[in-house]
Amino acid sequence: MKHLLIVLVILFVTSSGMSKTRYLTSSGDLTHYSIDIALTEVQKPAANAPTKVTKGTTPFVNGFLFDAANELYQLQFQIPDNWDGRTDVVVDLYVVLDQAETAGDVIDWTADYIASSSGVDTVTKASTNLVITEVVLAGCAGDNCQYKCDFTLPYNDANNPLVIEDVVVMEIHRTDLGNVGGVVLIAADAHYEPTL
Repeated sequence: MKHLLIVLVILFVTSSGMSKTRYLTSSGDLTHYSIDIALTEVQKPAANAPTKVTKGTTPFVNGFLFDAANELYQLQFQIPDNWDGRTDVVVDLYVVLDQAETAGDVIDWTADYIASSSGVDTVTKASTNLVITEVVLAGCAGDNCQYKCDFTLPYNDANNPLVIEDVVVMEIHRTDLGNVGGVVLIAADAHYEPTL
């Protein structure tokens, strides 16, 4: 007999500004939390910064245009007290294409990050490098089409193991614009598994 999986998704916003998604399924209760990562002018370096732009109309969407391989942007967040301590943390970048692309092309990203523990680490410690790609789909290859690009931060990385209350600082940039040209970063978050 086939089993039917029923999923009810409930989204909460906590008083600390974190969003919590709870998946109530017929086979169990799965929960993950998200931390919204603010995109501000402060995170742009003085040189080699992406350009602040808007996309769309009514409402328009603010974001940062990455259309050169050397443009840098910094994301910062803290590992929360209720993280389970034994699963990876995923950082999502939400981007829109700045022009029409070809299906099968890839959006390339690189990140260098540190996870710094209070009273233990310096912010000049060795960083960990991550490289990701997202493939442009045939049904969403036009200008303004949205994509989610995921960086997985290993909880047990040799140089930057994650610890509760660590401050994570990520410097992101595009690696190669040979396939997909400019993309506009419009939002970012980190999600993790909480303690049960």
